[in-house]
Amino acid sequence: MRLRTPPWILLCDVGPIPGLPDLEAQVPKPWKRNGIGPAKASQDPEKFPEVLREAAQNEQRNSDSPTTEEDLMPPHVKYIRKLQKTSPPQSILHVFGAGYFQDYLQGPLQPLSDNLESVTYEVFEKDPVKYDLYESAIYRALTDWVSAGKTTSGPARTVVVAVVGAGRGPLVTRALRASETAGVKIELWAVEKNPNAFVLLQHHNEHSWSNQVHLVQSDMRSWEGPISTQT
Repeated sequence: MRLRTPPWILLCDVGPIPGLPDLEAQVPKPWKRNGIGPAKASQDPEKFPEVLREAAQNEQRNSDSPTTEEDLMPPHVKYIRKLQKTSPPQSILHVFGAGYFQDYLQGPLQPLSDNLESVTYEVFEKDPVKYDLYESAIYRALTDWVSAGKTTSGPARTVVVAVVGAGRGPLVTRALRASETAGVKIELWAVEKNPNAFVLLQHHNEHSWSNQVHLVQSDMRSWEGPISTQT
């Protein structure tokens, strides 16, 4: 059997755990020496002086160090807590993929027929690798375009870039960043049919992208392509 997340520890017959109804069973029993406890020794103190003396010392030690919740923990609970404190932090990729997205079949999304919810876009945008690779790919494409001496199709010698199915705009942000890093001007178009996501694109364009992006609310299948703004 494979568990969902490490450390994959299975415990069997380890006894009760503090906090459960049988916690009383973990309270230390009265101290005894050779099967003789303080109660029996007190009936004949001259016969069992060592028992009474050690019982008094044991009671003094218990009063000096009061019992805490941690003292009552079974060894296996203490060990697991130690593992939690000393384990190295998990990588961003592991945290993102653990749990719900690990080893589970997912129902296919239908972004063409359905408008995705904001929480779905949020899950996409948490990917720590994908958008870094997208930005790197756009940067390389722009630098290769210029170094190869290819002609540009936009006004003012710009390269036209279109993000069709822009969602909430993370790829648009990366395209603008790649353009700035490469030093290559682009004319950027963002196409999105989801009206809820399109509202957020408008917000980003006004407050984050300095109105550099041409926004189109349309299904990508019916979009006729960029319209040149060159006069």
